[in-house]
Amino acid sequence: MKSIKELTNLNDKVVLLRVDFNVPVGDDGVVDENEDFRIRRALPTIEYLENIGAKIIIISHTDEESGTNTLLPVYNYLLTRFKLAFARNMEDAKTFIANTQIVLLENIRQYDGEKGNDLEFATELSKLGSIYVNEAFSVSHREHASIVLLPKLLPAYAGLNTMEEVKNLSYVLGKPEQPYIALVGGAKLESKRPVIDKLVGIADEVLVGGRIGLDWVGELPDNVCLPKDYADKDLDIGPATIESYRELINLSKTVLWAGPMGQFEQDGYENGTRGIAEAIISSRSYSVVGGGDTAKALAKFGLLDKFTFVSTGGGAMLEFLGVGTLPGLRALD
Repeated sequence: MKSIKELTNLNDKVVLLRVDFNVPVGDDGVVDENEDFRIRRALPTIEYLENIGAKIIIISHTDEESGTNTLLPVYNYLLTRFKLAFARNMEDAKTFIANTQIVLLENIRQYDGEKGNDLEFATELSKLGSIYVNEAFSVSHREHASIVLLPKLLPAYAGLNTMEEVKNLSYVLGKPEQPYIALVGGAKLESKRPVIDKLVGIADEVLVGGRIGLDWVGELPDNVCLPKDYADKDLDIGPATIESYRELINLSKTVLWAGPMGQFEQDGYENGTRGIAEAIISSRSYSVVGGGDTAKALAKFGLLDKFTFVSTGGGAMLEFLGVGTLPGLRALD
């Protein structure tokens, strides 16, 4: 993968920058500043490209996850940081970029060719620029046109955060400093089991939390620990589990954490997730944390900046940990 750091002077060349700005929007139509993590992580790449003279067409999707089918709230958010135009369609983007340095293109999923991974659509999209940059690690597991076809049609580079994602996740899949503790939580065992199976052969201990601890089936490897107890209604790991996990984390040099320990969104069921977060911070280990819900919990607790690295990926992070790459990353090569 080539980094955008290899680009130095673009002299008004148009960069198609794929990002993931599919973030929650409130009933007032405003991006929740407690949920803007993915946007903030892309800002250094936008600033870098702006500073080396590029014209930038920002491409993103939004869907029911955000509560709206338009990127207009994101445009209003970005207006506090950049001078930019909002293009309702590709024709508008082509017109605006002639006289504007930055353009945000409306929801790319308004086009069937995006999710359909249509080559004809990708070809039309590629005509808007001359360079492609992927700063959308969190959707790089999707085989969509702007993720896997567009980088094959233009010189392609990875954004600053995408490079950091690969660096940090590759580190915990390689030979990190030991003792190495991996924590896997969440609610869907089927999506986490491949990751656990991979980590069993790498980490000294794999600590399981969340609903997947209750749903575990099959043989339990020697270095996998299931919760000793749960809180009321099984919505959080219990105090004995928090303490036993804390003891192991305190001895660690490297920690990987994917998935919350319970339903932290509900009052009274955040103790496990908060307790694990505080234990990792206190351990001063090299800590790589991720998953959409995990980042959401850390934002709620005001702890997002206390870890070595927090991934923007949910499903993308899990697939990378299980496979070691993603379709969108392979396309950059």
